[in-house]
Amino acid sequence: MAIDRITSNPNIMNGKPCRRGMRITVSIVLNLLANWMSKEAIIKDYPYLEPEDIEACLSYAATSKKRFDKFAGKLPIDAAKNLQEHIKQSRDEWDTI
Repeated sequence: MAIDRITSNPNIMNGKPCRRGMRITVSIVLNLLANWMSKEAIIKDYPYLEPEDIEACLSYAATSKKRFDKFAGKLPIDAAKNLQEHIKQSRDEWDTI
C-alpha cells in the first residue's frame, strides 16, 4: 500500500492531498467510494488511475483519521458508513503488513 502515491502541493488543488502528478484529490476518491461506486467503476471513469491509487487513498485516509472524520461527517449517513467501512478494511490490511 504505497501512500507515497499521495502528495500535497500548495500550488495544486490548494494543497489538498492528491494522487501524485494528478489533480484528483483523496477526497474525490473517498467520496466516490462512499457513494457506492466500486473500485472497478472508478477506474473505468478515471482510466488514468490504477487500483493502487485507490488503495493509497484509503491507506492515506486510514492513517490520517482526524482529517477524514470531518469529511465523512458531511456525507449522508449511509455514504459515511460505507466510507468508514472502506477505511476500516484498509486499516485492517495496513495493520497486517
